[in-house]
Amino acid sequence: MGGKDALEVVKSSQKFAQITAGIATKMDDITRVLKVSGRFGIPERVGLMLMDESASSGRMKKLDLSESDITKLIDNTYSLQATKGINRVVDRISTANDPGNFKGAAFELEYAASRSVDDIIEMGADSGVGQLGEIDLIMREGYKKVGYELKDRNFATWDRFNEDIGNINAGFKELKQKGTIDDYVIMFREKPPDLINWMNSKNIPWDYLI
Repeated sequence: MGGKDALEVVKSSQKFAQITAGIATKMDDITRVLKVSGRFGIPERVGLMLMDESASSGRMKKLDLSESDITKLIDNTYSLQATKGINRVVDRISTANDPGNFKGAAFELEYAASRSVDDIIEMGADSGVGQLGEIDLIMREGYKKVGYELKDRNFATWDRFNEDIGNINAGFKELKQKGTIDDYVIMFREKPPDLINWMNSKNIPWDYLI
């Protein structure tokens, strides 16, 4: 089932009708229900979160979302719904109130879905390292367990790039020394302009998707 078909199923489902009839049709209320309910599958949660017609239009505009963005998001959650940790990413999307946070989490889903799902160990795992926080993605690559930091950012407005990436790199180094992971990569959506020399000079392992 593709994303557009999934949207129609979600919007016409009995569960969708029940929840939107039973609460005030405001995005905050829908988000609150999603966070406490275990009754809804991943696709239903994403659909409920984004597609209540009386509530989501303002939020979609605020987050600068198009129909293709939502279609891609639901397609990706469908393909990853059995992945360990997927609920953590969906929870973050459900509470994202600005474009940067939403698109960052959506990119995590997009990149994970582009890889072999069978090789995904976990998404959103707690690193136990303060300066790193969560490990966006842990992959099995041959005999190695590889951690990924996934970044969808507007580089022109990222004024703390060196500090942020430096902290992430230090956190991953600590995890590697502990044996939690065997290797790591900081993965960007696009090739980061004017920043490559700095990362290379620090021996920071990085790559880009497109």
